[in-house]
Amino acid sequence: MVRLDTASTGSTHSPTFRQPEMTGRSSASPTAPPGSSLRLVLDGLGSSVANTGNPSSPFLAATGPMTGTGGGATNAINQRIIQEAQKAVQSGKMFKPGETNRCQDFVNTIIQKATGKEPPITKRPIDGLSTGPLMASRVFGSDVAKIVTDVSEMKPGMVVAIDTGQDGKSRDGGPVIGHVGIISKVEGGVVYMIDRSTNGGGAIKERLVENVGRIIAAADISSSLGATNT
Repeated sequence: MVRLDTASTGSTHSPTFRQPEMTGRSSASPTAPPGSSLRLVLDGLGSSVANTGNPSSPFLAATGPMTGTGGGATNAINQRIIQEAQKAVQSGKMFKPGETNRCQDFVNTIIQKATGKEPPITKRPIDGLSTGPLMASRVFGSDVAKIVTDVSEMKPGMVVAIDTGQDGKSRDGGPVIGHVGIISKVEGGVVYMIDRSTNGGGAIKERLVENVGRIIAAADISSSLGATNT
């Protein structure tokens, strides 16, 4: 049972699993344990992790709505990334229409156009599963990015990871990264992204993240691409 990336349509049907164009990523269970809360694997947090009930747990519990106001891009690289994403929306062109599971492919393309570099691939994805060039967890590891979970720290140009509810759970019962996009703005604690919807036939659009699923985290990969954050 494998998974690349999926975009939820907001329905409440049972989780489904899709056979993507590349394999190797699986989740341990298609349903969450009763009463379980959203949890993230955050590398290196150790005993500083709060609200887990276990001071040595490698998980962070995110039990309530995220709050914060966000702000502008942190540096020139993130600014170029969001500008490139905005140009893709304005062009009205489809991205690989007829192909499924291409949200990370779209993100890779935007970053490469904006910076001339391929985004990094983590060796320690935060959901604890496998990763790869076209997998939604590609940049979500502390070895290649600054990972943030508070909306007040999320900025335009960062990559946002979403739990669509369609990809089961990680080995520890936490969320699985099912979809990604590029944050375009954060207003009043609400995150907007530019993405290539799996169910949109290749359409590129700006939309509310909450219309797709629940935010897991955002990744600032600009330092891996040579930027100094401000």
